[in-house]
Amino acid sequence: MTLSRSSAHLVKTKSQLTRAIFAIALLLSIAGCQPAVDSEQDAKDRATAEAKLQEMLNEKQQRSQQEAQRRIAQGQEAERLEAARIAESQKPHYAPERLAQAARPRAWAAITVPDLNIKAVFNSTWSNDKVNYRVALLGQQAAIDTFLGGFSAYHVNFAEQGGHKIFEFTLLPSDFQWAAASVNNGIPTMESRGAVDCDLPRYEQSVQWNLTWSN
Repeated sequence: MTLSRSSAHLVKTKSQLTRAIFAIALLLSIAGCQPAVDSEQDAKDRATAEAKLQEMLNEKQQRSQQEAQRRIAQGQEAERLEAARIAESQKPHYAPERLAQAARPRAWAAITVPDLNIKAVFNSTWSNDKVNYRVALLGQQAAIDTFLGGFSAYHVNFAEQGGHKIFEFTLLPSDFQWAAASVNNGIPTMESRGAVDCDLPRYEQSVQWNLTWSN
């Protein structure tokens, strides 16, 4: 009788133990699945945070680059202004009367191009270290076309009283344009206008001009 009760108790205990083991296994299974969901959400949150951080870093880097470029531009502008100031301080200063005289229109003696009967006229003024000029060729249209079509360059030079050349600049055939028909009383005229660098002393020393050409 005692043995029978022990067997029954053993069977009951085994059954309870089985149920307990099953319950624990179920709890572990549920607990094992939950971290996977949390881990996936955490990964998404981390990815979002990292993307936001990278965006902030990129914006900061862009602002830094823009600030660096602004400082470089400011430095370059300051250097340009300083160079201009130094250049201006080093420029010679002339009396107002002398500047006024140089600014007056100056008509030079005309030159004749041999064989083509073309009259070359030169007019000029001087201001701000530049000679403002007008070179005009007057004659028959065919002769002017022949003259400008036969050479690749035309050289205007200034000379002092003794004939020594002290200044020269070059014109190309394309620098000349036909003037209006009303210019020079209807005489066909091609002209070139412009400005070239020349200091005042050289301009003042020049008393004659010449026109030469080359291929």
